[in-house]
Order: sequence, then C-alpha cells, then structure tokens
Amino acid sequence: MSINREQALVVLYDLAFTIGSDVSREALIQKTLQRFLYHTGFPAGIFVTDELIAGDSVRVILDQVIGDYKLLERRKEALQLTKDLVSQESRLIEGEHILDGHEKSRPYRVALAMPVPGYGHMILLGVDAPTTTLPLTTLFQPVLSRLGTAIKLCETYEREVQRRIERESHYDALTDLPNAQLFAATLNEALQRSKTSNRMLAVVQIDLDEFAKINHTYGNSAGDQVLTDFALLLRPAPWFYAARILGDEFALLITDVSDRDEAQDRLLQILEPKNLIIRLDDHTIELQASAGISLFPVDATDGDMLMRHARMALDDAKRDAHGTIRWFDSEQDRLARERRSTLGRVRSALENGDLSIYYQPQIDLRSNDIRGFEALLRWNREDGVILPGAFLPEIENNDLICDIGRYVLRGAVEQSALWRRLGLASHVSVNIAGRHLQHPEFIDDLKAVIESVPGAHVSDLEIEILETTAINDFERTRDIILRCRALGIRVALDDFGTGYSSLAYLSQLPVQTVKIDRLFVNRMINEERRKAVVQAIINIAGVFGHDVIAEGVETYEQRAALAEMGCHAIQGFYIATPMPEDQVPAWIPG
Repeated sequence: MSINREQALVVLYDLAFTIGSDVSREALIQKTLQRFLYHTGFPAGIFVTDELIAGDSVRVILDQVIGDYKLLERRKEALQLTKDLVSQESRLIEGEHILDGHEKSRPYRVALAMPVPGYGHMILLGVDAPTTTLPLTTLFQPVLSRLGTAIKLCETYEREVQRRIERESHYDALTDLPNAQLFAATLNEALQRSKTSNRMLAVVQIDLDEFAKINHTYGNSAGDQVLTDFALLLRPAPWFYAARILGDEFALLITDVSDRDEAQDRLLQILEPKNLIIRLDDHTIELQASAGISLFPVDATDGDMLMRHARMALDDAKRDAHGTIRWFDSEQDRLARERRSTLGRVRSALENGDLSIYYQPQIDLRSNDIRGFEALLRWNREDGVILPGAFLPEIENNDLICDIGRYVLRGAVEQSALWRRLGLASHVSVNIAGRHLQHPEFIDDLKAVIESVPGAHVSDLEIEILETTAINDFERTRDIILRCRALGIRVALDDFGTGYSSLAYLSQLPVQTVKIDRLFVNRMINEERRKAVVQAIINIAGVFGHDVIAEGVETYEQRAALAEMGCHAIQGFYIATPMPEDQVPAWIPG
C-alpha cells in the first residue's frame, strides 16, 4: 500500500482518532500499531520500551508485537537492538542487519523506526520499502507526539483505577474504615512487632446492640448514618487501629499494652457513653455496644485465633446485658472444643453402628408381672460401654440428637415387634429429647417408624418426655402429647419432681404415666421429707388417673415402701440392670 498526498490527511486523521479512542495503555499501543501497519503496508511491527544503552547496542523490552509469531513468543522479554533502530529521530533503515541475531518468522530488510517521546519506539518491519513519495520519517511526527501524550493519560488513568480498586478491596465503602481483609493483614504485621518488643496487644470485636431496631424504626438511611458516625469514633490513632467487619460489627486492634487492665481502659475510653450519643435530625439515639476481647500472647499467638477468640467473647457478651465487655475464656473454649469433639465422635458412632440399645424391665407391683421395658442407649467403645449421661448432654442442642432419637425409636419398635412374634408381648418406652420432640417432623417420624416395621403394634410404644421439656414450651408439648395419644401411643412424664410448679402442670398435661425421679427414691428410706414428696406425687397422680413408676429402685426396702404407698410399678437395679436385647428372653423366666 502506498500513501499519496491526497490520502495523507485521511491517514493522519484515522491515526489520531485511533489514539484518542482507548483508555487502556496496552490496547492503545496495539490498535495504533495495527493502524500504522495497515496504512503503510508493512507486514509486521513492534513497540519497544525501557531502553538502556549497552555498548554498541541498546537493551529494550519487547512490549508489543504484530505480524511475527516468532517475535510474539518473546513478548515482554529483553532484546538487544542496534542503535539505529532506537534513534531519537525517525529513520527509514535498509539492510540485512535488521533484528540480526533474533529468531523471526521472516527476514527483514527495511525498518521504519519512529520514537514515541518519553515512552519508546515503534518499529515497522518489512522486506521492501513502501512506494510513496512522502517523507514517512516526518509525516507521522505529530501523531507520534500525540501518542506519547495519550499513553501518559492512559497510564495515569490506569493508576487511578488501580488505586480505586485497591482501596475498594481494602476499605469499607460506607464508613471508609479498613475492611476485614486489611485488618487481618495489619494484625499480622502488629503481631510481628509485638513478638519483637515483647509487648501485648488486644484484639476486640464490637457489635452495636439492637442495631436492627434502628433500621426498623428510622429506616436504612438512618442506620447507615449511625454506622458512619460510630466509625468516626474509631478513626485510627497511634494506639489503636479499627475496621468494619460486617454490618454493625467492628474490630479494634489495641497495640502496645502491658496487661488486660490497660487494654480494657483504652477500650472504655472509646466506648464511653457520651461518645455513643448519635443525633439524627430531630432524634437522639443512645447507642450501646457489646465487645469481646482476646489478648496476645495470653489467649493466642496468631491473628486468626485471636479474632476467633474475640468473636467467642463477643458472643458471650451478647448473651449478657447490653453494653457488656467480655474477655475470652480459655476454659469455655476448652469445653466448646470438647463438645465439638464429642459431637463428631458420636456422629461417627451412629454412622458406624457403635451405638446400641439396652433394655431395663419395669415390674407391676400389683401383679408382679412385667409391665414393659425402657430402651436405653449405650455407646460401645474400645474403652468400654459408655452410658448416655456421659455424652448425650453434649449433643442435646444439636440436630444429631434427632437422628439418634429416630435410631432408638426404630430399634425399639423393631425389637417390640420381634418379641411379640416370640410370644413375649410387652411395650417399650423410649426417651425423647426436647429438641426432637419439638422438631416439626416428630409426629411424622413416629408414623413412619410404626408403618415401616412389619408386625409393629402402636400400643406397644410409649414415649417418655422430661418434665423440664414439657414446662419450657407447655402449649406445644401438650399439643404433641395429644397427637401422640390420637395415634395410640402412650406418653410418660419422666424425672417427675425435678422441675418447677410440677403439681400445677400435672393436671393439664394429658400424659398417662408419671415416673418419679430416682433422686427421691434413693433417699426416701432415710429422709422423711423425700418420702413425703414421693407419697404426695403418688396421691396427686392417682387423683388425675395416671400410672406411677418409681425409677432407681435398688433395695427390697425401697420396693416394699413404694408398694405400701400405692406406687403402681418400679424400675431399677433391684429388678435388673439394663441388658442387650438378646439377653431379655433368658431373663424373663427368672
């Protein structure tokens, strides 16, 4: 392609338009180089930067390449070029030496080398010189000057964009405080300094109490204003560093402290009540903030653990009164870790079949016949058989307790159906945890078990619920008991006498059986007050038509006393210890 005088103006206009059409430095140089090649007819071109004279040659960085795949493989690498290719003036160079010593896709005998002021050189490469009468070395000079200016603007813009991106990735958009990512990095740096100086530092997590009410009452914009005003209290100072973690949660790093008291005193300076008064137009809001603190190196030595411990302390503070500050409690953390460990091991035991069901008989004192059996869970471990009291309390607030409840229900119903087929008809009692009883699918669980076990009789199943569970959510528990009875399932009130207002609630709960807690039975022979309580429970239960079972009977004296008082049935070691299901048939004749 050749350029004549009539075309020159159009070419320059096109190049100028290309230079002004992009804000990315790389895209700008690439597009401009493409247009130069198009208008001049050169087959290839490169753009080089970072020029450094080294003897008879110049070291450059190969920034852009178009039209030569061999050179493209070396993009962003250093090249040694002859000085004539990177002169301060535009030059049309001819000869066999062009890019001599560099692997290229074709030999080049012509190069149009043009400096871009302040940034490098654009070098167009070809085999033959373009056919034109115009002086190419001067024709493009105005465009090249404009290109240098455009590159500078692109770099300035890209630096600003990068600065904004970095700020947005490290600072909270609403409060302009550092965010969690930057706080974590700053904390790690502070830890290194503290380890060197042997000084303590405190990590604090703060939560604004009842912040949701502010949003609900005054609107989200007012809530944003509260967060912004609160953040002003936390502007970094020489002795602390603050960040917004999430929502109304903030973090503080209090550095260079000698002990807990100094750290807490500094925190109280920030959270002083007068500092927490926020004015919103015609309203005044008195904030309260709860806080949890962990101390390096006492509570932990790495940033993640310090943050986690501060969070645990904050959770403890939130459970107390508003505006509470709590320090991390290592003993509570130890107990929490033990609970998590127990939870994992019990879940594995359930999945691996290491949980089994033992059965303890109940004897009717009036006929001396077997009334039924209570299904009791056992954990078979290498160190022995573990009783439920050693592990169930650790999981009673986790849904795993529901899975275990379903497992025991199914096992008990299957065993009851098997005994019935063997001519040993007897009902089985199953303890139901409060969380399982209140589960929305509890009644469905009962139906599913009974319907899926061949030969199961609904009248053979009795569920036992704790008195404390019944009292904690009385109306819901009463409704569940009624639904169980509608299915034909018996319901017993377990550990009766350990709750509060027991007798007052007994008349309103539609249970059929009351079980007297072993605490009263064990001591009633030697303590008249305990014996009087047992007699009162038997009498009141009789008024409401409930059967009474005494638990924990261990001696003949206890059995005789209970029979004399009118107790209907007993259960305990005096009768038999809990036994695996395969031992029950052999025990019955004895």
